[in-house]
Amino acid sequence: MYKGKRIAVVVTAYDEAAFVGRVIETIPDFVDRIYAVDDASPDDSWQVIQRVATRINAESESADQALTAADGGDERRVVPIRHAENRGYGGAVKTGYRRACRRR
Repeated sequence: MYKGKRIAVVVTAYDEAAFVGRVIETIPDFVDRIYAVDDASPDDSWQVIQRVATRINAESESADQALTAADGGDERRVVPIRHAENRGYGGAVKTGYRRACRRR
């Protein structure tokens, strides 16, 4: 939380296996939820997102219970999302925003 507000970030990835993990890892602790959207990458971006999400979620499993209750019991800090087909940057951002809005 930041100044009493829950904060969510959308990270999009297409052919970013070399960078996406580090981007997710360096998001500040005051960010409550990270929606990592793989836009049908042809490389290993999806595997990197899943690996980093699994590690971060395990580390933050005992995190803020208020956030957990507000999200219907979903305590993941990193939410991996994968498109079956490429929708472009705008499509990936929309997917992340839609998921974030459902968690309000």
